[in-house]
Amino acid sequence: MVRLIEKKRDELVSMLTLWKNFVKFVGGNYESFNLTNESGWIKNIKETNELVKKLENKDGDAREVLRELFNKKIWAGNIKLFQKFLKEAPIDDLQTLVEIVIDVKNSSEFKDDWINGVYELLRKHYPQAKNFQGLQGNLFNVMGELYGKLHIETNPIMNACSRRFLERYYEFTKYDYNEFKEAFEELKGEYLKTVGKLSENGFPLNAEIDQMFNFFDKVNAWQMYPGEEGRYLEIFHQTGRIFIGWGKIGDLNLLKGAKMGERITQKIKEMYPKDYTTKTPKLATKMLLSFYNTMDIEDIVILKEGTNKVVALCKITGKYEYLEKSPVEGADYNHSRKVEFLWYDPNGITVEGLPKVRYTLEKLNWSKFGKVLERVLEIKGPNNGGPSIPLKDKDKLDKLLSRKGQIILYGPPGTGKTWLAHNYVKTKTSENKPGNRWDFVTFHQSYSYEEFIEGFRPISKGDNITYAVEDGIFKKMPIIAMWNALDETLKFEALWDAFLEMYPEGSTLETKTGKRFKIKDKEDDKIQTLPTDGRDHDPDIIFKTNLEQLWRNRSNINGPSDVLRILGSSVSGMEPYYFGVLKELERVNNEEAIEKAYKHIKSVIIHALQQGNTSIFNFETAPEFYLIIDEINRGNISKIFGELITLLERDKRLGGENELIVTLPYSGEPFGVPLNLYIIGTMNTADRSIALLDVALRRRFAFMEVEPNLSALKDNNGKDKIIEEINLRELLETLNLKIEAIKDRDHRIGHSYFLGVNDLKTLHFVWYNEIIPLLMEYFYNDWESLKWILGENLFVEEVPFDNSFSNAPIEVNPVYRIKHYTLPSQKGDFLKALKVVMGKSSDDSERVQGNSESNTGNSQDSTQQS
Repeated sequence: MVRLIEKKRDELVSMLTLWKNFVKFVGGNYESFNLTNESGWIKNIKETNELVKKLENKDGDAREVLRELFNKKIWAGNIKLFQKFLKEAPIDDLQTLVEIVIDVKNSSEFKDDWINGVYELLRKHYPQAKNFQGLQGNLFNVMGELYGKLHIETNPIMNACSRRFLERYYEFTKYDYNEFKEAFEELKGEYLKTVGKLSENGFPLNAEIDQMFNFFDKVNAWQMYPGEEGRYLEIFHQTGRIFIGWGKIGDLNLLKGAKMGERITQKIKEMYPKDYTTKTPKLATKMLLSFYNTMDIEDIVILKEGTNKVVALCKITGKYEYLEKSPVEGADYNHSRKVEFLWYDPNGITVEGLPKVRYTLEKLNWSKFGKVLERVLEIKGPNNGGPSIPLKDKDKLDKLLSRKGQIILYGPPGTGKTWLAHNYVKTKTSENKPGNRWDFVTFHQSYSYEEFIEGFRPISKGDNITYAVEDGIFKKMPIIAMWNALDETLKFEALWDAFLEMYPEGSTLETKTGKRFKIKDKEDDKIQTLPTDGRDHDPDIIFKTNLEQLWRNRSNINGPSDVLRILGSSVSGMEPYYFGVLKELERVNNEEAIEKAYKHIKSVIIHALQQGNTSIFNFETAPEFYLIIDEINRGNISKIFGELITLLERDKRLGGENELIVTLPYSGEPFGVPLNLYIIGTMNTADRSIALLDVALRRRFAFMEVEPNLSALKDNNGKDKIIEEINLRELLETLNLKIEAIKDRDHRIGHSYFLGVNDLKTLHFVWYNEIIPLLMEYFYNDWESLKWILGENLFVEEVPFDNSFSNAPIEVNPVYRIKHYTLPSQKGDFLKALKVVMGKSSDDSERVQGNSESNTGNSQDSTQQS
């Protein structure tokens, strides 16, 4: 009987959590563990199926197809007799193997006869096969992998890799596929509870779990010192390599062979006689062998300073290389491997409980690596294509949204409010694109209730135009969020109606084995189906009531045999068609098809709200949904939200203590806001202070200030970014202090203006095309303030009048303009002017003024006001 080894439960949960964190951490940086539909794994599955279809259709040379199948798609390269058979066997025996392969494709259950059949073929040609221990076990792995890949939607892949993982946590008979599958299904239940589904739609869950098996079987974690006290960390990072010492012994490739360890030891003694006069270089030999042999591409290396300080995580991307010249001056760091840095922080983070690296390099167990990954994720966040949000911001957002349900991120322009909102929801949903569990809208002055919630839209029909009520984003998202909180058994009605509409008569479906059948006729409570093999058949009837029973038990249905077990002999012969329709219903329920099924989903939700029956929703365990409203203060918020502003309060949401359901004015439909929908607004305080916001809005939203982040203006080494002696952090800090002193904090300048500045040319562009125009908007026609901030006769200069102005009938006001320094001819003047803006030296001001007078003819009048 299959059962979980009880003492191993905590370890299993820990391993599942580690895998989940690993996928979040690396994003798409590991091709071997890519969980998208473009991955090599999915390509392998498709190509395996295509090769088997070739055999079935007798398309191509059978020998060549079999060799490609069992050399490139199904790993059988370690079974030399089998490879020899594929190369030498007569065509009749090859045809027997082809028939076995085709049966593997078409069978709804795993058969030991396949292993026995291949084994007998090998014994027939190679009598010595009986002397090879483990041959049948290897053939079991081959057939287990082939069967799993051909039936991946419903069956697991059984090979040495998957079996090794399951054997650590479950008790089952080693070479019994049914018991293996039972253990796999037990694991899948734990997996869904702990991990959920990480892969894209269309990527089978069984395949995702198989990727996890491969990760723990193929990848190792290592911990390493980048020199004493991390002194060579920067060189490791700059070169994209890791290194190990003892380089004087030369290229390890020249020492490989049966007694490589002995040769390394001897070489170390020869080249380092003073270090090993009284001791043996046993440990040095062990580390060099590990670095050369045991380490592999895609292994993970943790770089440390001391016992608990982690400074980088990297992935090995290259084989061992010997560098003729060590990149470290005065050190023998010639042994190297190329790596990709996945995370790098010279300041390091503390991870408690790590073992000390007793030597330069050693393996780290999964438990310890899991601690490192959890800690780094706290700081870095999931990999979603850019830098992650600070942990303190994430924690604050978590708390405020949990309390209020909606929040406004406010602050000056360029502080990263929209970036923070986007990266927060990506972190929470593990989805990089909007359209499923999060979406995005921008408010503007003409944005209305009719666009946001519901309103009439024109519909063109030939020459006629009619009007119909159409749902907006803030009606659709709550309905989808409610749908995902709905009791699973209650979803069936909507899915059945959607299925009937999306699959008209004549639509073709497939059984588990790939046999096609079509819908001949359909009614509200049943459909009639027919095979498409061209023969005369009486139609089979699929009853809605039977499908509903299957839907409720779908987690326990992996094939037609399970359909027969649940529904009984009354459906005997029709179970493949029931299973095919059930799979299509599951596809309708996928988020990719939700838009098509929306009106049916909506009808179920509306009916429940009309009845006031909100007990059917389980918001506590439902997935969270997020709506980002950018520039929320630019719209007329009271007009856009209308009566629904009241529904935002946590206690008045569906599932809240004082839940409210209102009737919408255009459709007359009931509506409420569910507890699992969160709103994040962004607001630019330079446009409008929060003090001017509608009181009703301020009471219902939490507010979080996003200030200029000076620490963001640092280089890869954690030091202030300096461009030609201009410290960007100091420049921004000085500008903001001046702005706050003579205006207010709402008009400060955000750090994002300077984030992409890495050279003087870019700084010059940003200064004249982004910073100065922003300041001129803040201080429109206020040249006295601009002169104080930018420096009189530095970036602001007075335009000289000629004699024609001397006899003006009234007093003439001075006219000012922005002085534009060109590069490269006025590089020195530009830098000196920036230094004076930063308050560096009044002497510099005088020097620049003098130079400016002599260069007046070269300046460009980019802006002029009077």
